Amino acid sequence: MILPAIDLGTPALTEALRTRTLDDLVKTFALAGEVALRDANGQCAAMVAELVKDHPGVFRVEGVKDAETAIALLNAGATKVVVPASALKADAGFATFGLPKERVWAEIIALPGADLEVLAEPLRELAGGFHFFYANTIPEVDDLAAFAKTLPAHRVSASGVINRPSDVAALDMAGVAARTGSPLLSTMMPLADAIAGSLKSDRNDGLWPTVIVDEQGVALGLAYSNIESLRAAVNGRCGAYHSRSRNNLWIKGATSGARQELLAIAADCDRDALRFTVRQVEPGFCHENTWTCWGPTGGLPSLARLLASRAKDAPAGSYTRRLLTDPELLASKLREEAGELIEASAEDHREEVVWEAADVIYFTLVHLAKHGIALSEVERHLDARHLKVTRRKGDAKPAK
Repeated sequence: MILPAIDLGTPALTEALRTRTLDDLVKTFALAGEVALRDANGQCAAMVAELVKDHPGVFRVEGVKDAETAIALLNAGATKVVVPASALKADAGFATFGLPKERVWAEIIALPGADLEVLAEPLRELAGGFHFFYANTIPEVDDLAAFAKTLPAHRVSASGVINRPSDVAALDMAGVAARTGSPLLSTMMPLADAIAGSLKSDRNDGLWPTVIVDEQGVALGLAYSNIESLRAAVNGRCGAYHSRSRNNLWIKGATSGARQELLAIAADCDRDALRFTVRQVEPGFCHENTWTCWGPTGGLPSLARLLASRAKDAPAGSYTRRLLTDPELLASKLREEAGELIEASAEDHREEVVWEAADVIYFTLVHLAKHGIALSEVERHLDARHLKVTRRKGDAKPAK
């Protein structure tokens, strides 16, 4: 797997930002999953904090030397912090604060021929994963593979001279994430090619089956990808596939208008299939104008989409339209239903609790639709809260 890296303050990044914004680069790199973020010259601490806050759940932050900084970054939305081995050994408060082990990784400088087991042994109780930095040399795949077998899958990453998709593939086969930045910023190794480096196919046409899911993980349909379509998907951050019937590139929604914004690309465990997570435009993925190729869906995401459409064009006489145009009524119903849910007793009237909970959720979704807020935004916010390592007490506010 590829671990794209953004090294702030480096000439390669400065040059890349002449033609694109940093936000655009982050969103593109995040297609591959987690993104490594490092303050290369030690002068961009404020920018690191801001980037992590603006993109929760995206960055692992490298070069963190003390627990207080680690806590602040994890609370802001960093997936993990990568700490120099010397700082972990010196403690720097990490043990005192009791940070989640799986979110604190150790960075170890690995010289050619070094015994990785010996280097990592003093840190195994402190770190949930290990990053091995090979300066100006190719990471030693065999040694990394042997070490990776002692840890859960992909608890090891490595950086060094990683310039080719085949380098990424070799490390991936060893169970190691390939951390690289500069080559991805140039034509040397485009991100799509780096992702494709680890892929294989047992099909005669060499295509990769591609499952398309929406932001809630609902399967929308099945398509196929090749290197051309994967490059188009990454470059345009859109749903781009290979059409087997026409034998050419297919951009979903280019003619129908049902476009897709590509949010993430993931390979399956066997590296012979892809999953595209997309933000799908109505009426949906299927050519029959349904959300999925298996027909309409149900549940909260479906209801949220329906209410969002009602906010734009609600039928005359509908109750939802009345709620959307009468703020006082909507506020009153939210308060009323929340109170009734509190009073309902699951011990005696289980169905009543379900009924009242459904009411609260319905009026909440109407409130979101009124303000143009998608359910997925709320889900992302909840995911970001889960990343925090310190919690507020959560006591009730004084009654007004």
